[in-house]
Amino acid sequence: MKNTILAASLTLLAAGLPLVAFGQEQAILDAAKVEGRVSVYSALDAALAQRLVTDFQELHPEIKVDYVDQSTTEIYNRAISEAAAGSGTADILLSSSMDLQYKLMSDGVVSDFTLPDTTALQPWSHAPSAVYGFTQEPLVIVYNKRLVPEADVPANRKELIELLAKPEYLDKVATIDPERIGTGFMFFTLDERADPDNFWTLADALGKARVKLYTSTGAMLEKVTSGEHLIAYNIIGSYAAERAKADSAIGVVYPDDYINAISRLAMIPKTAPHPNAGQVFLEYLVSERAQQILLASSFGTVRTDLSPATVVPEDKAALVRPTTVDDSLLHYLDQSTRLQFIRRWQQAMKGGN
Repeated sequence: MKNTILAASLTLLAAGLPLVAFGQEQAILDAAKVEGRVSVYSALDAALAQRLVTDFQELHPEIKVDYVDQSTTEIYNRAISEAAAGSGTADILLSSSMDLQYKLMSDGVVSDFTLPDTTALQPWSHAPSAVYGFTQEPLVIVYNKRLVPEADVPANRKELIELLAKPEYLDKVATIDPERIGTGFMFFTLDERADPDNFWTLADALGKARVKLYTSTGAMLEKVTSGEHLIAYNIIGSYAAERAKADSAIGVVYPDDYINAISRLAMIPKTAPHPNAGQVFLEYLVSERAQQILLASSFGTVRTDLSPATVVPEDKAALVRPTTVDDSLLHYLDQSTRLQFIRRWQQAMKGGN
């Protein structure tokens, strides 16, 4: 019977039909147990990933998890390569580079899988099918509490621009690199969308302050703790909040002008060798059980029946701007639009106008 279930599910996949079309969730779970493993390509904090994997395996001991840690750009490139080859090893892709994940769906790389029940999920957190967010993480400013005077701590981007003009902050500021890492590009394009009138003034100010560019949030937090950098901009708030719990040198600013928030997106490639197990893992990620783990680890929730939704203080919760999972994510991936943005960014990094 189990072999029949598995065969039926794989037949649906090959036909390009949503896996959920097979019908009952129990049937998918039975097929996943027969598959016996799930390969996860992920750009996620290692400690959090371990907690989720351990909890999933306690819930589904028959399904072994093969966890592969990669950068967001590596995940995208690997997915494209496996799709071109017509075979792959990934059963589920998890990435905070929302635009690249959405492009994979737009390009037909992922399965048209539909969760059986999305009533408890925020409408902005998922597409009608195939792509599902499972975190809600603000982008914040981080500073060294021991070395930055309280009067200098910027409450918003206008104050940050003013701070960057001070000579003591020259070579002392860090941010994510939009040219070398997918999330960096998305974070700054979110800024331009949110405040098109002032974004490039901020970018120019970063360039004049000789900002140092990184491909890792963890590396920036280390540099701020050490004092090599005093301020870091567009830091993923989940990492910042967790670091601040254990590191008295780290201060976190939730800007009072606007707070962009991102979601890590999950999807199942068409080339997944264990598609049913991938589906079970995806359903787990948005379940109340997994979302409680994410909340406890400062990664927020996409569920409407859990709160608080993010680590943002209650008095600033209204300033949070979740990034909607829709076609707007593709705008800056248009070749000419992307090139125009990167050229203007390069100009800013040379000191602006």
